[in-house]
Parts: sequence; structure tokens; C-alpha cells
Amino acid sequence: MLLYLISFPAHLLFKYRMAFMYGCTNVLLKIIFFVCCIRINITGLSNIANGQRRLLIANHPGMIDPLYLIAVLPFRIRIVVQPSLFRAPLLGRVMKSIGCIAAPDRPVEYLHFGKEVKSALEQSDPVLIFPERPRKRGEILADFNFGPMRIAGSLEADLIPMVLRGSEIVLPKGRLLLSPATIRVYADLPTKKDATIEQLEARFRQIFKKL
Repeated sequence: MLLYLISFPAHLLFKYRMAFMYGCTNVLLKIIFFVCCIRINITGLSNIANGQRRLLIANHPGMIDPLYLIAVLPFRIRIVVQPSLFRAPLLGRVMKSIGCIAAPDRPVEYLHFGKEVKSALEQSDPVLIFPERPRKRGEILADFNFGPMRIAGSLEADLIPMVLRGSEIVLPKGRLLLSPATIRVYADLPTKKDATIEQLEARFRQIFKKL
């Protein structure tokens, strides 16, 4: 609610409103995680920091994955989210204000999605994509939906695998309160750009399961 209220005066900043809102979100999330005794350890940060065009491809073990990445990474990231989330009255406005990008769910939206990702990459903002489809009960790693990544990958960006562990303990499904725990984030080396989608899926699956 606080971020929702802040988003209104932030629009008066025009050019700087996204940076302002993202900074407010970053600080608020850091406070929340600190108060809830949630530690976030990140390894391989230099693999993300180097380079201009970066696509972060991450597994998605918990609902709060985008939130702690906003809190822990020392630069702005643009997160690809389900378009249905933009239609939520409060959440949708906040996500738009911090620069989230709606994933295409129809072929006619692919062109607009590609333009948004390209614009973010040109601003040196890494774009975060969760390729997993919704997990079934007991599933460790779901099938991949490579539609958004196929489009984004055509923009000649480095594809950087990110492995997330522990967020499923912090906020399990069906719970509303955060539990104290340690979340681990590992950023691997960029993958080869000339790999096929099938080769990329095999490589990401291997990395997500191994680490």
C-alpha cells in the first residue's frame, strides 16, 4: 500500500520516476527482510555486473523470488512477469512503476515485448526471466516456457543462469507470513549465444538441479 501511494507523486518526476520508485522498493524490501531475519547470500555477482546486455534466466522455487533479487542486487533489474499481475489494482500499478515487463501470452504481443526488452537492455538494465511453467505438487523443476526467452535471446544479450535456493522455505504455499531462513543466489557464467533452444534448456536444467 505504501508503494502504491508513493507511485502517484512519483509520476511527477517524469524521467526519473522509475528510478525513484525502484529505489523506494529496494529500501523497503531490505527493511522487511532484515526485520524478518531473512539472510540473502549471493555468489557470482561479478558474472552479472560485467557486460552491457544481460538476460538473467532463473529457476523459480518461491513466490518472493523477484522481491529479494530487487533487494540484494546493487543495480536495477527489469522483471518479466505474468500479464495477469498487471491487472491487479494495487500490485499492477507498483509493478509498472518499477519497470516490470509483461510476458506475451498471445502472438500479437511478441513484438511489443521484444521492444520493451530491447529498450531495457539498451539502458544496461538486466532483464530477469523465469522460464518455468507453474510447478505441480512435489515438482522440483517444472517444464520450461521458452517463448519469452526465445524473443529476448534474439537481441544478442548474454544469457546468465541464476540458481535460487531457500525462498520456498521462507514463504511456502498457503502461508502469509515470512519465516526466518537463508536464501542463496548463485549467478553462473554466461552461456554460449550460438546454442539452440534445446541446448539451452538442457544446460539450464543441469545447472538448476546441480547447484
